Amino acid sequence: MEVVQLRLAANREFVGMRFRMIDADRFDPRTEEIYLIDESTGEKFSVVRLQRIGRMAEFRAPGENNVHHMMFRNREGKLKIGSRVTVVVGNMRREHLLIQQ
Repeated sequence: MEVVQLRLAANREFVGMRFRMIDADRFDPRTEEIYLIDESTGEKFSVVRLQRIGRMAEFRAPGENNVHHMMFRNREGKLKIGSRVTVVVGNMRREHLLIQQ
């Protein structure tokens, strides 16, 4: 998994992640355990769940080749621009990622 971008979204209520699956990595948003970890506190942030739709774990945007998107809830705005996080998707882990504006 290659993380393309981590950004604050919707008045800093969410963290949006764009990522690409590479090589033999497989991604099934229905079965994977997915979350962010704030590296300064160890706190976990989960994928957004909508009452009528369910988990917004993954969607693709037209015109973006193999780029997936996920939204994480930024509880109480704890994650800020410049925060370092670890992304966990099943058994894949990407550390020391910087949240951008």
